[in-house]
Amino acid sequence: MKTLEETLGRVENLRRDLSAEIVLQEEKSHDEKWVRYTSKVEISREDVRNLYNTGSGDIVIYNQEMVWVGPLEKEPAKRPKGLREEFNRKIIDQPGIKKQDTKKRADARAELLHVYEVCEWYSVRYLAGICLGSPEKFNNDIESWTEELEKGILSVSEKIRGYQELEKMKKETLVPDYRYVPDEAKRISSAQDLARLFQFSRNEKAKQLLIDSYKSNEVSEVRVEAGRALGYSRFRIWFHETFSSCPRTLEVPALSSPYPENPDKNEDDNLDPTSFMRGR
Repeated sequence: MKTLEETLGRVENLRRDLSAEIVLQEEKSHDEKWVRYTSKVEISREDVRNLYNTGSGDIVIYNQEMVWVGPLEKEPAKRPKGLREEFNRKIIDQPGIKKQDTKKRADARAELLHVYEVCEWYSVRYLAGICLGSPEKFNNDIESWTEELEKGILSVSEKIRGYQELEKMKKETLVPDYRYVPDEAKRISSAQDLARLFQFSRNEKAKQLLIDSYKSNEVSEVRVEAGRALGYSRFRIWFHETFSSCPRTLEVPALSSPYPENPDKNEDDNLDPTSFMRGR
């Protein structure tokens, strides 16, 4: 099973493939030094043409700001008063010609649909659905995904205790002692998945599950992951790990976090959830 980050990276590549193109002709260009004059002078467009008409460049008036823009080599001899700026301008020598790569786009769409239906990471399913443009399914699907993640966050494993002691004692009448302990690996991976799902969807049920996990889950890494996703400060998480009364180990994992602090305080719920991947 691939890690969550690896799978998210794959979805990002597929998202790009949805707009894949075949290059028929490469674009060719070069940079050219240009100059810009800006002067806050109340002057008519006709007056500007008469004063600084050099036969090249552009003359524009913006909110009573006179602007002359043109190649450096054709800068007017009678320079206008005001701010002078030099900059590089991209000059297209040969335009690029492209066409849609229909096969690559179709393959990417089919793989994204497969990811949405069967991926073991529910947050990845959500992003695949965003890429496919099918948000109408999300409400029902997120409800079921959150229920599955809740099972993972509360999962347990069976462990036999005392078996070796029984062998040493060689008493046939003794019965091994069973007890249930948290499945830490399953709980941590589920918490990471839930945190990402909430980060992308802002779903209220996912948020409540994070709050419950932060308050009472027996695994420290799960509590810390939930606190990060909820935007709690590192001090708040440390204080909770050190002094609250829920079952725990006192060792606090590293607190670096990919999630913003106080996400509900200054967060736009309509942000594109795929935007985080573009900085990769």
